[in-house]
Amino acid sequence: MLQFREIQLDDKETFQSYFQQRRYDNAHFNFTNLFMWRNVCRIRWAEAGEALFLRAEWEGEAFVLPPICRDEAMPAALEELVAFCEETEHPLIIRGIEATLLPVVEAAKPGFFNLTADRDNFDYVYEQTALATLAGRRYHGKKNHLNQFLKNNSGYEYAPLTPELVDACEAFTDRWCAQKGCEKGDSIDCERQAIHDGLQNMERLGFVGGVILLNGQVEAYSFGEKINEDTAVIHVEKANGEIRGLYAAINWEFCRQAWEGVTFINREEDMGEEGLRKAKESYHPVILLEKYVATPK
Repeated sequence: MLQFREIQLDDKETFQSYFQQRRYDNAHFNFTNLFMWRNVCRIRWAEAGEALFLRAEWEGEAFVLPPICRDEAMPAALEELVAFCEETEHPLIIRGIEATLLPVVEAAKPGFFNLTADRDNFDYVYEQTALATLAGRRYHGKKNHLNQFLKNNSGYEYAPLTPELVDACEAFTDRWCAQKGCEKGDSIDCERQAIHDGLQNMERLGFVGGVILLNGQVEAYSFGEKINEDTAVIHVEKANGEIRGLYAAINWEFCRQAWEGVTFINREEDMGEEGLRKAKESYHPVILLEKYVATPK
């Protein structure tokens, strides 16, 4: 039976070896994301045969992710997963199945699963050049917000995120959380904890980031990493919402300064939040990366 254990920093190389076996565009299928959220979402992992297995919890629901493996190893991996869920009475709810994985899952266990689109967790994928230039009429509003920020904050400084700036970013994260009215244990506080875990281990996790400083103080930052040969994922983007145009500025600066060499930018899902959905749609994604939930029929 599968033996699940906690994620440690030393597990990164093992995870990477599995993620490299096929192309994944899902923003959550990378070690940094799983490590950051390991405590908040109680993420645990196991190995068996030729597959990596992940289980998690969110808002009281226990679920698993699709086995991370080569397509030809999926039949055996799903049998292993089904057996584990039956023996332990763990719910057999598989979340985060990319559209490209659907035929692999269906072929592995024909007719076994109900497959349902999970719109709240579709990833928003953009062209890097669009976010880095904001060119054209459809970005007119975004360019106006950016220009307003540039006009009112001519002395701002953009800088790469380095270990020396981690403490300042953590302090800003705490200020951001307080501005949002977070309380211990709520979703915003959980996000704050995940961000702290990421920042404190940035060198070993290997992501890159950028910050905007006003009067020497961090007022916005973002960090992310490449998840495949042509796509970068933005793990975190935070800004002082009281400074007009600052979100537009950190997005623009980070995309043009850090990601010139990639084709696409994945800015993750909207989690069903209306305001977040509207904001992400306003940047005109070229792809809505569909994800599905599988449950037994």
